[in-house]
Parts: sequence; structure tokens; C-alpha cells
Amino acid sequence: MPRTEGSPESAGVSSRAVLDFVAALEKFEFVHSFILTRNEIRIASGWWSPYTSETPHLLFSLSKSFISCAVGIAVGEKRLTTDTRLLDIFPEYRPVVTDGRFERMTIRHLLTMTTGHEVCSTAFFKAAPDGDLKRDFFTSPLVFEPGSRFVYNSGATFMLSAAIRRLTGENPSVYLKKRLLEPLGIPDRLWDKSPDGTELGGWGYRLTTDEIASFAQMLLHGGRSGGKQLIPEEYLAAATAFQVDNAMNEAPDWKQGYGFQFWRCRHNAFRGDGAFGQYALVVPEQRMTLAVTAGGKNMQTILDIVWDHLLPRLEDHPLPEDPDSCGRLREKLASLALPRLHGVPPCRDSVVSAAFAPNPAGIRRVRIERTPARCQVGFTLDDGRLETLRAGWETPEEGTTALEDGEERSFSATAETAGDGVRLRVYFTSTPFVSEYRFTVTGNTVVFSRERNLCFRTAPWPELCGEIEKNMPGPEK
Repeated sequence: MPRTEGSPESAGVSSRAVLDFVAALEKFEFVHSFILTRNEIRIASGWWSPYTSETPHLLFSLSKSFISCAVGIAVGEKRLTTDTRLLDIFPEYRPVVTDGRFERMTIRHLLTMTTGHEVCSTAFFKAAPDGDLKRDFFTSPLVFEPGSRFVYNSGATFMLSAAIRRLTGENPSVYLKKRLLEPLGIPDRLWDKSPDGTELGGWGYRLTTDEIASFAQMLLHGGRSGGKQLIPEEYLAAATAFQVDNAMNEAPDWKQGYGFQFWRCRHNAFRGDGAFGQYALVVPEQRMTLAVTAGGKNMQTILDIVWDHLLPRLEDHPLPEDPDSCGRLREKLASLALPRLHGVPPCRDSVVSAAFAPNPAGIRRVRIERTPARCQVGFTLDDGRLETLRAGWETPEEGTTALEDGEERSFSATAETAGDGVRLRVYFTSTPFVSEYRFTVTGNTVVFSRERNLCFRTAPWPELCGEIEKNMPGPEK
């Protein structure tokens, strides 16, 4: 990552162009952060509160590009080649293979997502007692000859992660630590694992925006950083080039070709990307990189903003300084914030508690306590756990909770009164997810509903209706 920070004009782009770019990003729900670098100068960066530069963010499938780098380094160390057959790495699974096409599946097929599956192979990953996802992969149905057709396949990336672990004795993040991550300034970060302890590879990694930006700069320089060649140049050139046709996709930047766990883009650019707008975008001809974290449904929109608001306004030479526009840009970047509720604090304390019939959300009871300082909601779950959300009326309250999916996550929450009930807006600040909780009190009932900005591998929560408890539980600490 360049240590040089400068005005946009010093890198050949006007501050007004970057202001227009930021204004366009703000119309996308929700961009969380970005870092824009051109000509080795970091010209603009921003985090929309409550997101911060210090908090690692879920990368989703941007994780895949790091697996590609691990494979490239392993190729350089002659631990494997792209033509190595997968079953030669995992020969113990030959007895469960019933489709001979698995014998012809190579590392290249995994890298290019041309394994022969008709759908993502994670659809066949089962919750077996031994949690053997490798066996699930080798027993999943193939429809095409490996190498003949692109089908997006996170299970293929998991198998690359498993191959790295088998061949090196280390999970990818450990294998990459001295070879790539530490040279880029990336410390140990969490990467979700399969039941047997293998890092998932295709998803589940977490990085800060600065760390994504450092990765993107290394890609721009052909695998070099700090004067060292971290990834073999020949491999990375192939990884970021057109390797397989994906013109069956609809979105313009999803049909420009696919490399080795990298997407080709319009304007001769390439990227690693993850669901809902996690980007390491590299535009070599413009010597530009962009790191983004976000939480939106239409990922094409962010790329369109880059092509429409930045690309046409890049110059090959520095521009005259524009202190007024540059000052307005800095002020704008310092004041970025996502929408929050602005509730009026109640004049007195109140407590409402309700119990719910058994339900798919697993919520047994809810207790809503409103004070002039905050709104506090306690959820008693079917497994006996108590999860508490605290939300501020004017200033966000922060904390951690495992309410939504059992994983402890940081949050920032605000509240407002809604009739006789209350509404909470909760940003889960290490993820793209935003939830709104509504509690409507009518007579002797409390109706609870949740709206989420994005659904990802979880079913929507049902609306719950519970009877207000006359003998309420005591205060929850």
C-alpha cells in the first residue's frame, strides 16, 4: 500500500470528480468504505459510520482470490502444477468416486470453475456427523466434462484450500502468512473453517479496507510488494487474464471472462469480489486500484459508478491544485455516515415482556426496557441463551451479540418510539448486514418482526405475536 497520500489533482483526477464519485456511492445501499489509489498516491478514503477502518469486514468470495495466490505460490515452490489431478492429491477418496470424470479433474479446472458441475457443489455439502466436505465434493454429481463449461463454484475453491493444506501441512492463512500476508501488512485474521478444520477458502475470510487495498496494490504490481516478488509473475498474469468464457452471465462485468479465482472487467480491468460489494478492483491501464466494502444487492452498480464517474475524468498528468474542491472533499470524507434512527427519549422508564409460541426463529421471550438513556431488548432463546441489544435514542449504542446466526458479531444500534412500540436499527459492523426490529404493542399483545437488508443462506424470520406477561421477569443484567 502506498505510503504517499495526496490530493486527487496530484494523481491526475479532479477533486470534483471524486466528490461526484462519493455522491454516487452514497445512493447505493449501503457502501461501508472505500480506498482509491492512483499513480501510487492514496487520493481518497472514507468509512461510513458506524463502520471503521479498524474493524475487519467479511469478504465473502473475495476470499477466493487469496486462495488463488496460495496456489500460485505453491506452484512456484513446485508443490503442484495447474495440471495436477485432484484425486492424485486425495487418493483415499477414489473408492467413493462413481463418476470417472473426477479422475480428469485438475487444479486448473478448480481455479477456473470448470469442474463439470451444473450448480455450485456446495449445494451437495451435507451436515454429516463427520463433516467431511471433501467426500461430499467427490460424491456430488457432474454433468459436463471438466474444462468445458464455467459454473460458479465455491466448493471448487474449498477443494483448493484443502489441497493447499494437504500439500503444505498448513491452512492457507498460515501458509500465506510469511509469504504474502505479513509483507502486505496483514496480521492474523479469522477465516471460517469446515468441521475438519480446513479453512473454507471460497468464503469466510475477514480483512480491513486498508488490507484489501494493500492486496490490490500488490496485484497492480504483478505480485510485487516492498521490492519482493511475492507471487510468481507468470502465474499471476495468467490468474488475472481471460482463461474461460462466462458470457452466459447477464451483468456486463460478469461476462468479460474468468481467470484463476479472479474476474475480468470492462476496460481491461480485473477484480477479486465478494457478495454484496466487497471489491479489490485493479485498472492497470490507469494505474488505479479501488478497495470497497459494502452491503448492497446489485454489485454491478458499484462498478458502473467507477466507469461512469471516475474513468472518463482521469488524466495522464497532474492537474492544477483545487484547494476549495479538495477541502470540500476532505470535509465530506470526514462526515460520512449511514442512516440511523433519531428517537426521542421517553420521560420515564417502562418495561414490557412477552412470551412466544415455538417458532423457527427460536425466540422464546422478549423483554423491552425503555429508559431515558437507551432502549434495551432482551431475547430469551430456545437453547436458554439470553441475547441483549442496547440501542441509543440519539447516540448509537455498541456491543456484541450472537442473536442472528449464533456467531458473536459487533453491532451499532439506534432506536425510536413507534406508537406504543419501538423500532431498532442494528448495523452488524463486521458484515454487510443491517436489521430492523419492530415491536408493536397492541392491547395485551406484542408483535415482533425483523426486516433485513440482505438474505444470505438464512430463511426470513417469521412475524411473532406474543401475549404480554402479567408477572414479568425481573431486571435482566
